[in-house]
Amino acid sequence: MKQREFGGELIDVHGAVDLHCHPFPDLFPRVADDLEIVIAARDAGLKAIMMKCHNESTVSRAYFMNRMVPGIRVYGGIVLNRYVGAINPAAVEAALRLGGKAVWMPTIDAGYHAQVHGGAGGHHTSSRTPGSCSISLIGVTGSGRVPYQERIAPSTRVNRCHRCGWSSRQFNPCIRSVWCPLS
Repeated sequence: MKQREFGGELIDVHGAVDLHCHPFPDLFPRVADDLEIVIAARDAGLKAIMMKCHNESTVSRAYFMNRMVPGIRVYGGIVLNRYVGAINPAAVEAALRLGGKAVWMPTIDAGYHAQVHGGAGGHHTSSRTPGSCSISLIGVTGSGRVPYQERIAPSTRVNRCHRCGWSSRQFNPCIRSVWCPLS
């Protein structure tokens, strides 16, 4: 078995699938771009990789990598952050119809991210500037799940901006995001 420079055995990844890979281009620093990551994964013996980006769908990027690099499968998906309209059924449908294989709930725009990092829209955001609002759904159960009766019958929901407290009531049978007019 091969050894690392600093000691210890290398793990054989032949046939493995990387389900969480963040290549460049991205709004955050990344080690390498799509092509470099896919070639390195193929050369390491991976069977497939799933590309993820917090700021855009990776479905088209995966399509082009599959065309350019034989010997590995590349999959893409969509993260439901504000860049794609947040909880946006139309964006999900488009990503899946175009070949997407993963749909991630909001990450950097989630209410929890805003609580932990002091704002939404980026890693380690410390300032609360316009555009850094996070949106949460008020009125769901403590577990964060929409109660069964709310899933099958229309109800009033209150959407609230974590940054400024702005809220809006909606009568709607599905969950929708409401953006703060200040952002």
